[in-house]
Amino acid sequence: MCLSFSSFYNVEVLLLLILSVDIGLSPVYPEQSSFVPLDQPRLRTSVQSGETPFDGSLRWQVTHLGRLVDGPHVVPVQLDPDTSSTLEFLPQDLPVVDGGFLCEVTLFDGQGVSVAEEAGAFEVAGHWTQFPRYGYITQFNKPADPQTLLAPLRNGLINVVQVYDWMDEHHHPWRVGYDYWQDIAARDPWVSRTKLLDLIDHGQTFGMASMAYNLMYGAYDNYQTTSGVAASWGLFRANGEQDHHPLHVMGWETQSLALFDPSHVGWQEWMAHRTGEAFAAMPFSGWHIDTLGDRGTVFNESGQVIDLPSAYASFLEAMQSTLPGKDFTVNAVGDFGGAALRAQDAWDVAYYELWNESNQDDYADLRSFLAEHRSQSSASPVLAGYVNYDLAQQFSDSDPGIFNPSSVLLAQSAILANGGWLISRGDGDALLCNEYFPNRNLQPSADLLRDVERFHHFAVAYENLLRDGVETASGGVIFGDGSVPVTTTGEAGSLWTFRMTRGSDACASRYDIVHLVDLRRAGSNKWRDPAGLAQPVDVLMDQPVRIQFTPPWSESRLWFAAPEWRGGQAVELDAIVSGDEVVATLPSIEHWGMVWIEYRTQSGTCGCPSDVNEDGFVGFADLLDVVASWGACLGCSSDVNGDGVVEFVDLLQILADYGDCF
Repeated sequence: MCLSFSSFYNVEVLLLLILSVDIGLSPVYPEQSSFVPLDQPRLRTSVQSGETPFDGSLRWQVTHLGRLVDGPHVVPVQLDPDTSSTLEFLPQDLPVVDGGFLCEVTLFDGQGVSVAEEAGAFEVAGHWTQFPRYGYITQFNKPADPQTLLAPLRNGLINVVQVYDWMDEHHHPWRVGYDYWQDIAARDPWVSRTKLLDLIDHGQTFGMASMAYNLMYGAYDNYQTTSGVAASWGLFRANGEQDHHPLHVMGWETQSLALFDPSHVGWQEWMAHRTGEAFAAMPFSGWHIDTLGDRGTVFNESGQVIDLPSAYASFLEAMQSTLPGKDFTVNAVGDFGGAALRAQDAWDVAYYELWNESNQDDYADLRSFLAEHRSQSSASPVLAGYVNYDLAQQFSDSDPGIFNPSSVLLAQSAILANGGWLISRGDGDALLCNEYFPNRNLQPSADLLRDVERFHHFAVAYENLLRDGVETASGGVIFGDGSVPVTTTGEAGSLWTFRMTRGSDACASRYDIVHLVDLRRAGSNKWRDPAGLAQPVDVLMDQPVRIQFTPPWSESRLWFAAPEWRGGQAVELDAIVSGDEVVATLPSIEHWGMVWIEYRTQSGTCGCPSDVNEDGFVGFADLLDVVASWGACLGCSSDVNGDGVVEFVDLLQILADYGDCF
């Protein structure tokens, strides 16, 4: 554990988040979007004084699913008027788990009164594909500044970016030796290879993977005169003409994309070689493979019908064998090809661009879709769904509109609560509203960007309850005092309740999770809210909830957390058990709240090895156990630090953790 001070901090961010004129506490951000095991997590916050000096203290601690796993630590804070100091936190001895943690910070004045609190999540995981948190970047020209573009994504815990339309041509993404080229939209300034290298490198220092976007089976319409691509590799319509995807955007380098059979060996070899050249010159983490959805009946040159979903799987298998060591994301647009890709289950990340298909458009459809994916694939799902899409068509880049905040946050809530991730945050202050990612027809407010960031931190802090082996579940949930309409099928105008479950871990035999999404704000049942019809409503405060559980209750616990309440910090609820139901009061639900039952059969600590006798308290009895077991003691509970020897360091840890420990 370590804490240090410095006088530098991002003043603009700090001033926006000052909580009072006298003292302010900035958000808690990790140094990286994700840390690999054995790395030292580092987080920072900053304290800013006002017109008067400040003499107080700061307490910080780390929790995992509500349970204390490091701290609390208290340090003095003394500031002259109008000064600031950055504080660094180095969590130690965290549970060995791939997952999320929450660093909770409280600032106290000289009388011990809490004057400000913040919380920030961080993750320790072996690979980004375990919990992919997609963002995107679209600026690769010489003036682009990696710090400016990527720092906001790092602060929002984005651990992978889709590098969108970076390439020269779809069928020839990089020409060997070129340092500058134009993208498909012929944007100025041109794409800079040096800048791409800077962005990839900077992303790596932030813990971000970089996935090179490109289409699986497309070429510029002049491919026959500019490359060695053969027309005989193509996809053809019934009339014998090659299939084309129209673009029709004035000024673009091509007005359509010629399409090819993904299963054709010639096309596979060409794309593997060209992509390999690009990867050798620019160390992307992998390939974000795009598709175009259902093309209808298509044929090869010989007139044979092409099973396009099977061709997707063939192409992915070929690319993985010829580009070893790279990660692969595949976009099954509208779930076309999804069944074949799930059956193969070779993708590292499952990505679905969803539109308004009848079985993907509503909140209930969304829940069913993600449940179906989980039942068929082990890959973590990411969704692209363009919130406020129709609203955005009324504006332009030069005269932008504003995102509807509740539209965005309800989409985030519904997808995260059902085990997915919504790609939304782009470089700088961009938020996604269109399939062409550089589109800026809608702008997010500063408040909305901060809210999305809070939701992302919440998603990381509780990812082991959201995305880690969870399954759809059923069971009774009765919410409210009767004044709030409730739905179990995602109907707008109601509070939507549904359940998930996940299996055991080191602390519990099972978790039952109840999600509550306030669709009273929704303007329709459509989760993308294309027209931006969502409206604000009152925050639900101190509402009762009755949840069916599996007896016995024994030492089980009931927890609550929400992204818009106390920075996402979890609180253990006072639970009243009656038969197979547990009743409690929920403090606050704005867009989304989460309740979970932690099933436990005995008292104990799980996250607190100093509680040797597992009575929920580190005390004199634990100290005596350590003394009695002094010496070599492999695997015994008195070996607090787990090094195989009970010695003085274990005794010191008992003293440091003295008191309640759960």
